[in-house]
Amino acid sequence: GSYTIPEGYHNGSGKVTAASLATQTPGTATAGDITNGKTAWVNGNKVTGTARTYNEGYNDGYNAGVAQAKVKRVYLGTCSNSATYNLTGYEGWQNFTNDNFSTVTVGINVAAGPWDTITLYNQSYSLSYNQSNGILTVRSPRVGREISVANDGNRRSQSDAVMQVYLYY
Repeated sequence: GSYTIPEGYHNGSGKVTAASLATQTPGTATAGDITNGKTAWVNGNKVTGTARTYNEGYNDGYNAGVAQAKVKRVYLGTCSNSATYNLTGYEGWQNFTNDNFSTVTVGINVAAGPWDTITLYNQSYSLSYNQSNGILTVRSPRVGREISVANDGNRRSQSDAVMQVYLYY
């Protein structure tokens, strides 16, 4: 637009000219890009912000992450040799996989005798979860393997690893 300067300040023929506000305020910001209550001129239009502050947005994201990160740990029991657990009483059991479970070897059951050392061979447990019926089967290392117990006669004995079983969801 332009503005004619009234006579008396000069001879009356002077003009002040400026480019349009739209050409002076190019931008792509929307109300959601600008903090709530703040204003900006975008393409000649005054835009009032609706976005949350940095701290509010950060806290919302942080709190959402903390809420998602909360994992329930449930002690299912202790087993020696093998055991089965019915998990249909736990929310979301249909979506559990073997990754939702862990075992911790906490001991070893030995039949009898004065044992000098106990050596665990092939001590990898097996977990098998059936999503269709919610049954977890845990097998200790003894099933199909052996635990060697060296005593004064260096004889082998049947022994079982004792494991605690946990669900994480």
